[in-house]
Amino acid sequence: MKIISYNIRGVGSRTKRKEVRDLVKQTRADVCCIQESKKEQVSEIFCKSLWGNWSKIGWAIKGSEGSSGGIITIWNAETFSSSSNWHAPGMLVVNGFWIASGVPCVIINVYSSCYLVDKLRMWDMIKSVSLQNSEECVCVVGDFNAIKEESERVGRAEFTDQRGIRLFQEFIDQSMLIDLPLCGRSYTWYRPDGSCKSRLDRLLVNDQWLHTWPNASLKGMRRSVSDHCPIFTDFGKKNWVQNHSVFSIAGFLMRDWDLLLLKNGVPITPPDGLDLCSRKS
Repeated sequence: MKIISYNIRGVGSRTKRKEVRDLVKQTRADVCCIQESKKEQVSEIFCKSLWGNWSKIGWAIKGSEGSSGGIITIWNAETFSSSSNWHAPGMLVVNGFWIASGVPCVIINVYSSCYLVDKLRMWDMIKSVSLQNSEECVCVVGDFNAIKEESERVGRAEFTDQRGIRLFQEFIDQSMLIDLPLCGRSYTWYRPDGSCKSRLDRLLVNDQWLHTWPNASLKGMRRSVSDHCPIFTDFGKKNWVQNHSVFSIAGFLMRDWDLLLLKNGVPITPPDGLDLCSRKS
């Protein structure tokens, strides 16, 4: 099962639609989550221009306010079936199930405001959805416009918002969500002149999701037509973590790229000669 997420900074141009379409085809994604579409409404023909013609699709949209914002979630209707969808400020929620297994899940596509007061409202809503659906698989993915640690942002001159970092960490922990480690690169957003970069895009899942798909792999992909990099999740990819059953343990904390700290404090490191992931800045 594969999910791709991309803050595309507007999908009006043919170049950007082709970029999304090529990524979907390249990754064979089951779900594509787009942020900052800058589209108030879309049609099936438009969604097909983003997805391509290789499968039947379903879609949901949170329209932009003029040319600001906008969230679109598109899925392969042959692998995923949606039962309902709804949206709130900063988020688009799709409820459904995976057709092959019948597993129910909730996919939340996030495009967060940069203002902390708006983030807090959105985080409270996500936490409520996550806890109310704890028996189902929950995935929260997109542009959170927040960092969890100081090391996730470099090059910015102004004061680091320590309170925002702490509250974001608390939101993740209190929502019983797991922040998947990012492989391939350290940052997902870059200022055009290269003076600043941050990890703003991420994917959170609950323990039920990782019990169902334990072989999780999250990759930061090549930056192209946006100031954000797309992120791609393959929940079917095998990795060394499966052998240690780390992802099937609720509440583990990722605090270092070379070390997993479990909740009881016992460290697990990769086998000799095998890195957890290689990264680019």
